[in-house]
Amino acid sequence: MLSSFPPPADRIPDDLKICQRARDALQAGKLENFSQEEIFYVVATGVETIADERLDELFASEYAERLKEIRTRHGLEENKYWAPGSPKIPEEYESLLSEFRQEKRRVLGEVFRKYGEEAMAVIVESDPDAYQRQKNTGKEKVLQMGSPPNMGLQGIEGILAAAPTPEFDDTVPLGPSYGEGGGQ
Repeated sequence: MLSSFPPPADRIPDDLKICQRARDALQAGKLENFSQEEIFYVVATGVETIADERLDELFASEYAERLKEIRTRHGLEENKYWAPGSPKIPEEYESLLSEFRQEKRRVLGEVFRKYGEEAMAVIVESDPDAYQRQKNTGKEKVLQMGSPPNMGLQGIEGILAAAPTPEFDDTVPLGPSYGEGGGQ
């Protein structure tokens, strides 16, 4: 069972497997207590957590100093920023932030694909607003359960454990996308 959400990074791959099984069960009509949106949120949050360190390194190595230099050149003090949407934001700053956002979406897409989530990779790369809307909808539904967000995955685990069908057999390899069954 989870003790926190998002769970520790080493636990996330197992949770992503649970989500895939839950999604399959939902599509097969064998899971009624959860929605696609809730599963989307749990998967998105897990993948984002896995990608955090890589994204932090990318930002630090490629963008932080360049953005700081632009802010300094335009008279902003240390650790001061323009308000989002401000007409004072220099075009070069906006352009560099846009480049980082695009690179961030690419990295997230790679991580989604690593865990067999092609559809989510396509959404995050091609329509980040739709990705965020779906994630927010799922988060709202998880929070409406009346418990902390970690209860969402615990509930999925409980439902899976209560439904011992071949789709829920933990001994069946999930395939190379999850590093099982002859994968990487």
